[in-house]
Amino acid sequence: MFLEEAKEEPYSIDRMLTQLKLSGVLSSVNGIIFGKCTKCIAEEPQKSFTLNEVLLQHFKPLKIPVFIGAMIGHIENKLTIPIGINATIDANKGTISLTEASVV
Repeated sequence: MFLEEAKEEPYSIDRMLTQLKLSGVLSSVNGIIFGKCTKCIAEEPQKSFTLNEVLLQHFKPLKIPVFIGAMIGHIENKLTIPIGINATIDANKGTISLTEASVV
């Protein structure tokens, strides 16, 4: 699964990830790629978890590869990730490999 967000506070991303967890989606994926988020900081940072803390709270218990900070999302110089094909990620190296053709 790949995700990214823009202009959302960490509590809002926490809420969205909680919905994915409660619906069973997070327990059915083999790996997660989380893109670079733009302007996803708390309006009152002293009263909030950071985005990274929220992501770790949701992803660490899954015990699957998680690549945080991929060059996807609402950013310049981004990668295009095709939807619907198989891919392999190496979270330690920060790599994404497409394992089948995306265009035939």
